[in-house]
Amino acid sequence: FKRILLHSLVVDETGKKMSKVVGNVIDPLDIVDGADFETVVRKALPGAPLEEARRKFTKAYPSTSKMGQGFDAYGTDALRWTFASYSSQSKRIPLSPKKIQGFRHFCNKIWNAVRFALPYLDGAEVGPEPPAPKLRLNRWILARLGAALATMNKGIDEFRFDDSTAALYHFFWGDLCDWYLELCKPILIDEGDEALEQRHETRDTLAYVLECSIRAIHPFMPFITEELWQRLPKPSGSPVSVALATLPPASAGREDAAAVREMAVIQAVVTAARTVRSEREVHPGARVPLALRSNDKALRELLAAERQAIETLVKTETLAIEPSGAERPKGAALTSAADVEVLVMLRGIVEAANEKARVEREIKKTEKNIAALEKKLAAKGFTQRAPAEVVAETQQQLASMKDRVGLLADARKLAEELE
Repeated sequence: FKRILLHSLVVDETGKKMSKVVGNVIDPLDIVDGADFETVVRKALPGAPLEEARRKFTKAYPSTSKMGQGFDAYGTDALRWTFASYSSQSKRIPLSPKKIQGFRHFCNKIWNAVRFALPYLDGAEVGPEPPAPKLRLNRWILARLGAALATMNKGIDEFRFDDSTAALYHFFWGDLCDWYLELCKPILIDEGDEALEQRHETRDTLAYVLECSIRAIHPFMPFITEELWQRLPKPSGSPVSVALATLPPASAGREDAAAVREMAVIQAVVTAARTVRSEREVHPGARVPLALRSNDKALRELLAAERQAIETLVKTETLAIEPSGAERPKGAALTSAADVEVLVMLRGIVEAANEKARVEREIKKTEKNIAALEKKLAAKGFTQRAPAEVVAETQQQLASMKDRVGLLADARKLAEELE
């Protein structure tokens, strides 16, 4: 090996060095293979009474108090990814079982994403070079892939594996799973002849992106990626194992500033509408009428071109795209995103009594928080003795809470309109 990275000292979750005297030692195999807490704590403090050993172990690893009866079999991949996610600049690595559990969920996400995609990838053509799609969605995911790979490779070159894993995590879970796969579904399941070209383009792009992603993740998660890579379409001449394949460079994606900029608008609009649904506790299966308003003709044309994507992700009953200027319809929640007015029609969908009760609860909670913050700021000596950044943060929290009172007053009026 020409270059070797020596990682920092692994300590318990509170930052203390592991010791059988303290009772904070964890056997890595218990994390990989799974074990109940009785087995774990007896190893941590051999010979001690079980309750004493458990108390000391829980003190050293506070997150385990919410992890049930023990560790599930998190596997080697989740443990490796966890260690890679810690900054190499840190002098100590505080081992968090809860964090390992979280990355086990990421392993499941990768597995499920590939398993979902495989039935649609029959006949997919994957070449050594990135495809040149026409659809905005496919151009966007290739651009996001390239950005993630650039950060990943830079992190590896500079021994910043935390940057590499963070870039891959956010790309795969966020861009690929939360957005791209959801938007792919209507295209992939459309068996009409008129949609054949778009379906094949999306199929080939999805296959290419998944194959590149699995190769990029492999150094950090060698086992699950080997299993999945063997099942995916690959370029001709690929080696027998992903371990022998080359790490994809940033050029494996395609730069496309226009697609990234335009998709950011769609994401902002969808997120704004979803936030309204979530805050108003709209039933997940309910379809809501939606109106998008903008005086920018280019923006309206973009929204119209991505109508299917918006309808799919927001779950709309009807979607109107129109110029701004008209009054807010009675019973419609109004918000804005990316210079677009987003109106979600709630009348007939949200019960007025339930919405009123929710708003009143939020008002009481906010008023209580305001009183607590004002009392804290008025306390004798707080502004003089507390660090300046703490005082500034408290003042900012108070200002945000007061702004929220105004928003809740509008929400109260809207609740009355739902009757």
